[in-house]
Amino acid sequence: MGISVSVSPGSGSVVTETERLGTINATIGFTTDTVPPETITSVSSTTHNGITMTAGTSSCTLVGTYEDSFTDEFKYVEKGSSDLAGSPTTVIGLDNLPSNKLFYNLNQDTAAFVTKSYTVTVTHSGGTDNFTVTHVVNNEYESIRSAVASYYV
Repeated sequence: MGISVSVSPGSGSVVTETERLGTINATIGFTTDTVPPETITSVSSTTHNGITMTAGTSSCTLVGTYEDSFTDEFKYVEKGSSDLAGSPTTVIGLDNLPSNKLFYNLNQDTAAFVTKSYTVTVTHSGGTDNFTVTHVVNNEYESIRSAVASYYV
């Protein structure tokens, strides 16, 4: 078979699912079953905003909190203004909604989940192979409800 991938926590090349503002703390490991065995010399991965990848000799780790993965649309104006008296500003993502504004409209992303993909590169005595590792981020609605409820607090 050659080089095999495994993730922890998870199964095969799929990291255990997380919620909308959840984190990832996964180790991606590789083994070889060739005779004679391949020598794995390095493992590295692509990453996403908010996630740190640490390369290793036979595995790599992905640790962090995803920045907003969903495309929620927020409209706001300056305090003391309105959408009729001023020019509304629209931003995508909760991370892009500035504080101290008059936020008045949310068009929430209703996708059930997004899948984050990582391209993991394994260098070994027989060459280099790329593997795809995936991580599902579920869109539970409590996070956005809580963020909106606490916006003016």
